[in-house]
Amino acid sequence: MIGRLIFRGLAVFGVFFISWLLLAQINWIRVFNFLPNNSKYLHKIEEKLGEVTLADFKRYNSELENVFVSKTIDSIVAKICTANGIVKDSLNVYIFSNSEVNAFALPDNQMVIYTGLIQKSENPEALAGVIAHELAHIQKDHVMQSLKKEIGLGVLFTVLTGQSDYTLISEISKMLVSSSFSRKMEKEADLLGVEYLINAQIDPVPFADLTSNLNDMEFKALKWINSHPMSEERSKYIMKVVDNKDFTFRKLVHTSTWEKIKEQINTDL
Repeated sequence: MIGRLIFRGLAVFGVFFISWLLLAQINWIRVFNFLPNNSKYLHKIEEKLGEVTLADFKRYNSELENVFVSKTIDSIVAKICTANGIVKDSLNVYIFSNSEVNAFALPDNQMVIYTGLIQKSENPEALAGVIAHELAHIQKDHVMQSLKKEIGLGVLFTVLTGQSDYTLISEISKMLVSSSFSRKMEKEADLLGVEYLINAQIDPVPFADLTSNLNDMEFKALKWINSHPMSEERSKYIMKVVDNKDFTFRKLVHTSTWEKIKEQINTDL
């Protein structure tokens, strides 16, 4: 009797082990592609990722509660969206009170801007360049493409099902903050972002200047620039696009308004 139970136990374990081994060899992304309405499931995953990562950032950062600053930044975003046929209401932009010089895209059409970036932007056009760049990442679906490649679709599924722990969410958040995109994606976002600026009649030169300042000691500490490699090359191909375009631009925000924004951010920090 005992021998029979042991045999059955070993048999069950053997079946389980072989099944696990076979399942581990499956390319789940390929399987997922054959599922009906797989885009619906991907959208649900993206929505959940957007929800949990935003909540993670809110655990450690407070959202800026300054109507004047928020409305001014929102007007810049709206100008870029309107000029490029992007539905502004489909995009959620959050400004966090954080001295770190950074901005990044989150899943589900979300963008985070730290007040540190606004402070370090010499003019609103430079900030507009970063916003256009991150908006290009969102429009090209670079966020989800990168997460699927770096983490895997199977792991992302655990977020949707609620089986993931806080450590995984934290790691995903770190990836998003560091803007872990391929060089191809970065260049695509740069060039598309410049097109967005030109269409909105926003001078793209300050954005090119921002990317070329990596060699300055001060800018080596700026996280947004450090997470985007080959700054000298980027500046060159951005300026090549600008030089080959015949366009006019208008002042985005009055100088006194921009100075007032920085003053109010200093007060709120």
